[in-house]
Amino acid sequence: MKKANTLGGLYFLVHFLVEITSFYVVTSYTQSPYVWILMFVYDFVAFVPQGVFGYLRDNGIRVNFALVGTALTTLALVLMWADSNVFLIVTVVAIGNCFVHIHGAEVTLRNSPGRITPAAVFVAGGSFGVITGKLLAANQIAVPWLIGLNLLSLLPILFADGSRRATGRKT
Repeated sequence: MKKANTLGGLYFLVHFLVEITSFYVVTSYTQSPYVWILMFVYDFVAFVPQGVFGYLRDNGIRVNFALVGTALTTLALVLMWADSNVFLIVTVVAIGNCFVHIHGAEVTLRNSPGRITPAAVFVAGGSFGVITGKLLAANQIAVPWLIGLNLLSLLPILFADGSRRATGRKT
């Protein structure tokens, strides 16, 4: 059970960092005339497909979605820094967020059969990230700092992946 709690803690950090990035991006566009459409696009793309991607994971696709999600959220920040199309930026960050959620939920649930604590710890990280991302956007922290912060999530992802491989888990 200790390993499951460790994975919950690691994915707390991953969830915290992905939400910082996601809410930094969406909060940066609250003055846009398209704000309501952007928020709908974000929510739709980040959350509706989770069932589909979860089904794919359950049926054998073994891509580390957390790594893919981190790459996509980093790409969204690079696109933001390059002043790309706002709909593209929001869509890319939302897909990345979706992938991180799928992977974090899978890792914490599969490694703690019958226990909810590790998954609950994973979920809690997101709340702190939402607030932090909004505050960083409101204070106009430069995008390169966010890129570095977002890339930090690779450390707990890789550590968790190595930890699971050492125990023979295939997630």
